[in-house]
Amino acid sequence: MNKFLGCTLFLILQYPLLWGQLGGEHTYSFLSLETLPEFAALGGSVVTGKPSNALTGLYNPATNSSENHKDIALNYTNYISDINYGAVATTIALKDRYTSLHIGALYLDYGTFSGYDLEGTPTTDFSSKEYAIVTGFQSSLSNTDFKYGVNLKFIHSNLETYTSSALALDLGMSYYNSLSKFSFAFVVRNLGTQISMYENTKETLPLEVNLGASKILKNVAAKWYVNIHNLQDWDLAFSNPNRATEDLITGESIAEDPSFFNNLLRHINLGIEILPESDFNIRLGYNFRRSEELRIVDQRSFSGFSAGFGLKIRRFKLSYAFARYNKAALSSLFGLNIDLSGK
Repeated sequence: MNKFLGCTLFLILQYPLLWGQLGGEHTYSFLSLETLPEFAALGGSVVTGKPSNALTGLYNPATNSSENHKDIALNYTNYISDINYGAVATTIALKDRYTSLHIGALYLDYGTFSGYDLEGTPTTDFSSKEYAIVTGFQSSLSNTDFKYGVNLKFIHSNLETYTSSALALDLGMSYYNSLSKFSFAFVVRNLGTQISMYENTKETLPLEVNLGASKILKNVAAKWYVNIHNLQDWDLAFSNPNRATEDLITGESIAEDPSFFNNLLRHINLGIEILPESDFNIRLGYNFRRSEELRIVDQRSFSGFSAGFGLKIRRFKLSYAFARYNKAALSSLFGLNIDLSGK
């Protein structure tokens, strides 16, 4: 059974690598938003590490654990402008303790909009919301340090009077060595299709193929994270017309031409966690893609930087993170994990 599952995962993983998706060419983009303050503080797209709560399973099902048995994890994010989103999840460990189930939900609220007709006359106000119900499991491969997991998602979107829904899968694999404290993982997210469309136009889901590694350093109370995201689409860079330069001789406009190295860096997020195994820790991260796409020429805005902390008080774990986009946009994430198992 394990060999069959491994072959199946391998074959499925090869398909998305043959084609890519660019931003703006798919729907349900809220599925790509970071749900955990811990991961957001580390630069985002984290797929490795010993799980701290059940919400890890909503991103990579293989990283959940029976250690989170009866935990309830909550998250709230004060996003840009009036946009807010959040998540909730819980984990149930099965009797063998090698397998766990998790269920959760993600939501995004775009806020309230003022309605106008084609002539600019005010009509009724309206709101727009999106959510996903996620259920999944993780289990261990026999006599190994490898785990695998699968999520099934039901996705629904309501944008003014338009609605749409979809079904999707997340497939993940993780490795954790308790002696060296090294982790490696990969995940294919949002592999699915729409089951109902907004207006007879079928759109793709925000497919992601991500991998990463992390390790606690010897003799240093720190843990590093390296995460590589959007492997299904190599060409993330684009020419920004606002960064065009002028030829000093001819006066002609020269379009921005991102280099190979620039494109490579846009796939990489870096993070470090200080005091990773204590009840209080500090997290720092850097997102190269966010920094490059949102930076303002000749201005220092610290785009791409993120930071946060975690605090454990008995059965409660509190987490906070903030991510810098530019001078006008700062996102804050709040998280709470409650242990109801009494372990």
